[in-house]
Amino acid sequence: MIRRSNLFNKLFIILLLIFSIFIFTSCDLVEKAPLEYPDNDQIIGDDDLGNEDEQEDQITIDYLDIYSINDLHGAIEEDEYGRGLARIGNFLIEKKTTNPDNTVILVAGDMFQGTAISNLTYGGVVVEALNYIGIDAFTIVNHEFDWGVQRIIDLIDEKSSQVKVNFPLLGANIYKISTNQRAEWVNDYVIIERGGLKIGIIGVIGDYQINSITAPYVEGYKFLNPVPIIKSLAFELRANKNVDVVIVLAHDGDTTNTPSDSFNRKLSYLEGMYSVDAVINAHTHYYYDRTIPRQNRVELPVVQAGSSGSHIGYIRLNLDKKTKKITSVSVDTIQVGYSLSENNPTILEIIEKHRQEVKKKLDIDEALATAGTYISKDTFANWAVNVMKKYSKADFAVVNSGAFRGGFPIRQNEIIDVQRVYQFMPFDNVVLTCKLTGRQLRLLARNSGFVFSSNFDVNYLVDYKEYTIATVDYLFYKTNYEFLNGREITNLHEYFRDYLILELKTYKQQNKLFSLDK
Repeated sequence: MIRRSNLFNKLFIILLLIFSIFIFTSCDLVEKAPLEYPDNDQIIGDDDLGNEDEQEDQITIDYLDIYSINDLHGAIEEDEYGRGLARIGNFLIEKKTTNPDNTVILVAGDMFQGTAISNLTYGGVVVEALNYIGIDAFTIVNHEFDWGVQRIIDLIDEKSSQVKVNFPLLGANIYKISTNQRAEWVNDYVIIERGGLKIGIIGVIGDYQINSITAPYVEGYKFLNPVPIIKSLAFELRANKNVDVVIVLAHDGDTTNTPSDSFNRKLSYLEGMYSVDAVINAHTHYYYDRTIPRQNRVELPVVQAGSSGSHIGYIRLNLDKKTKKITSVSVDTIQVGYSLSENNPTILEIIEKHRQEVKKKLDIDEALATAGTYISKDTFANWAVNVMKKYSKADFAVVNSGAFRGGFPIRQNEIIDVQRVYQFMPFDNVVLTCKLTGRQLRLLARNSGFVFSSNFDVNYLVDYKEYTIATVDYLFYKTNYEFLNGREITNLHEYFRDYLILELKTYKQQNKLFSLDK
């Protein structure tokens, strides 16, 4: 009994020692990490936890207005409808001045080529006006290539005498073949901020439009499919650049509707970090404002503003200030006319300055002829291709019907001046000749959209006889036609348009009215 009691006492003492060691060790650990109390101004309650960060991230605007213009084609001067860049510019400046934190102004390309003043300044008059307006981005597209790549580079090259842009030039899918990298003279995108909202703007051109450019002017370049590039860049902007809104500034678009396989529809399928929030269209010269439904998401707004300054595109994105998310959208096309706004006096001065500089080189106001009858575009085209045959001294001549653009119809008793001819034939197309056999000409005649000289008749061609044919460089260098397979290829280094000016002058010189059979 005594032995058991001693054993119990020993066990009790051992357990007491172990417990004491544990207590002292625990006290040491607590002392190594003493509590620190915050100062009074740092104390936060549970209800306020995290609100400070949220307030820092909040934006100050609850909507974003996006205005766009496209396919101006040098139509800077006021026309009979009150359209012109001075009026468009004044409207945009007013919007930006009134709501600078809510306004974005974008240009979707094809802005320069098309009128005498713009052509003869290589778009300098348009650039200077856009600089004054203060646009946010400009996508380089097919008709910006009409004077070659170097003329585009001159817009950003300080060593060049060309008017410089003070806005970013975009072209995410314009690639150099030699490097398989984007051309170094354009950007993939630009990021701007409005009221704390980060906005990424991606600029692209339709890949098929490489065929809309005279081949030598884009030699060494290719246009990639824009949709995968947009998808990739949208992810980069959202994941790596913390962008809140992604806008696509695209020189591509629809016509009367939005088919399921269209460019716009494909963009509407992009989801999550790859998605886009608004699309600006161009190129097809239609004006429309649409939204494309998206499952469990806000609709995708799409707009195109016609051509030649007929409309201004307008998209509004309504925003949640806390989440920076788009809650709803609206879209419209604003018709340009006398009631839109006043003409901006500074832009009028810019236009007049360039007009006077141009007139030192060419009298663009010179009256060439007076129309004796009503003349349609088709009638004029048939006459014009015969003029090409005459001045090139070729057996036949051919031109694409798309070479003839604005200024039609010509009404009876209207005076046709040099400026008007630039409207008829806006492109600086050079004439070339070559020899083709009758067999080759038969193949050429199978193509639609061609206008041949009136003496051309496939029924009278001899298969192996050679004939001299004249055409413009735009057609000549296309590999799917016969011209490059011809013999005695000759570049006349003369503009087709200059032939028309020379021929029209003869009507005035002979006191004859310019009359053509319909």
